[in-house]
Amino acid sequence: MGEWVAYILSVGLLFVATTFGFSLIEAQGAQAQLTRVAQVTANAMSVDGGFTQPIQQTVIQQLQADGFNPADAAVTTTPTGVRAAYGQIVGVRITYPVPIHIVDIAPFTVAVSGTAAAVSMYVPGSPASSDPVLASPGQGTADLAGTPTSGHAVWVGP
Repeated sequence: MGEWVAYILSVGLLFVATTFGFSLIEAQGAQAQLTRVAQVTANAMSVDGGFTQPIQQTVIQQLQADGFNPADAAVTTTPTGVRAAYGQIVGVRITYPVPIHIVDIAPFTVAVSGTAAAVSMYVPGSPASSDPVLASPGQGTADLAGTPTSGHAVWVGP
């Protein structure tokens, strides 16, 4: 009888470890995807000199293409609300809550982030981008109800 109890406990422990391991692998994959989206965003920001509405649309499309719900993502950009001059560093961080499961007994979420940076190629006064620079959208980029006002935006949450 004692052998069966030990066997059942061993199989149960193996099952717990396996499901937790798969969740960690999913989190690592999500981080790699978010880093890729952040790099695409940073590269686009380097051309426009900041975070503009077309770049914001690109972020949303990239997140959706990778299976993320943009409403759950938090996007932070630097500099925010101002245009970066030639040679200045532009950066973006995308954070997303990823669920971690331990046999679905105690599911919890972990915030996973992808970050990237690029050097601005924008020359002040050039016609490279006529789009106004927006402030960081923060949480809920799916809404996109940002209204540009003198280089900044007012964001309405989803």
